[in-house]
Amino acid sequence: MLLVNLGTQIGSYEANDGSTTIFDYRNGADPLKNTQVNNYLEHDGADLKFVGTTGKQEQNITGKFLDGSTAQVDAAKAQAGGDMQSQINLYHANQDQFHTLNDQFKATSHTIGDAFSSPIFNKLMQLNTQIGSYEANDGSTTIFDYRNGADPLKNTKVNNYLEHDGADLKFVGTTGKQEQNITGKFLDGSTAQVDAAKQQAGGDMQSQINLYHANQDQFHTLNDQFKATSHSLSDAFSSPIFHLMI
Repeated sequence: MLLVNLGTQIGSYEANDGSTTIFDYRNGADPLKNTQVNNYLEHDGADLKFVGTTGKQEQNITGKFLDGSTAQVDAAKAQAGGDMQSQINLYHANQDQFHTLNDQFKATSHTIGDAFSSPIFNKLMQLNTQIGSYEANDGSTTIFDYRNGADPLKNTKVNNYLEHDGADLKFVGTTGKQEQNITGKFLDGSTAQVDAAKQQAGGDMQSQINLYHANQDQFHTLNDQFKATSHSLSDAFSSPIFHLMI
């Protein structure tokens, strides 16, 4: 569906699985400037396409879909009980939100590209060693301290990073790019966990629970990468080089 200036009001707009919604900005104007949509919702498997947009414009649109998916998750959580159907509804609501957050992450990455192309707990330090894997568990805090100007993990090889839902990654003295590098490693780990859970998922309850938690971990980790990307964007706009170009 191509969304254009309709000069009207729409109660809600749902982008369903398998659908493609095109936002066309080639004429320089917001195609929805005169159209009020009260609620946007993007389901897992839907495709949002942008034509002639800046990253900021994409962020604005995907942000509206993210608001809708957050409201859907909140409603599903409120209705979730011990019955299977309410748990399935919550699972799909979380899948929709993860899919939408991924679109917002891509929009934020586009914004960074636009900017650059414009005219005390579990403290990880230099260990000089190799670690098979590092897991940041629910309730834990991991601090990455860059105040001495060097990468605290420069001489440490960690084969696999994994952040569970509820874990907290803290950064001290870091740039956005440094945070992106670290959260990207955790995102690789969570993606591998999701892929493994999908392969093992069957008709039994336990494998579906494992897949649900793997998706929750990935959603949590993707949110940290989104925050790191936002920090990179802030760094880019505050750079003296950027200010010389505008």
